[in-house]
Amino acid sequence: MATDRGPRNVALAVAAVLAVVVATAGGGYLYTRSAGADPVDPPVPTSAVPTGAPPTTAWSTEPVDSSAALQALADTDRSTVASLQGYWVPQLSSKRAGMVIDGTTWNDDMVLDHARSMAGSYPGVLLLNSSDYSSFRTGGLWVLVEGQGFTTSDAANAWCDQQGIGADDCFAKRIAQDGPDGNTAPR
Repeated sequence: MATDRGPRNVALAVAAVLAVVVATAGGGYLYTRSAGADPVDPPVPTSAVPTGAPPTTAWSTEPVDSSAALQALADTDRSTVASLQGYWVPQLSSKRAGMVIDGTTWNDDMVLDHARSMAGSYPGVLLLNSSDYSSFRTGGLWVLVEGQGFTTSDAANAWCDQQGIGADDCFAKRIAQDGPDGNTAPR
């Protein structure tokens, strides 16, 4: 019996072989979310995503350019973040390539890995670019926020407390376009 080697079957076979090759090479691939996709359990190397709740969006195992992947994630989350304007959200992280934290110089690969890790721990996490909202003093940062809007900064900070996240790693931020003053509430 002849096998069907149409373009779709060949593409699937190539993708499967590439996934196995990449996975056996130490898990050196990155996950990206697919908007509107059903959640799946991707083949996750043990070092890729910490234990915790699975992400609410699907992750693809296709190799990606980290800078482009960060922008694509922010683009995917843009309408949800826009719907949170005027509300307080828990801010979980803000990083960019070239930033030095505790002696480590971050690059886009590290920022993307961090975003992926946070999405594994906090399924409602959203990614935005601080340049898109004047409530941030510094532009060009990849900012991770919890996707719940609160009417008060105290309520957003209470979410951080409930999660057991330290005061330096989670605080209330108001998503706004009216400048930075009055839009950050440290814990």
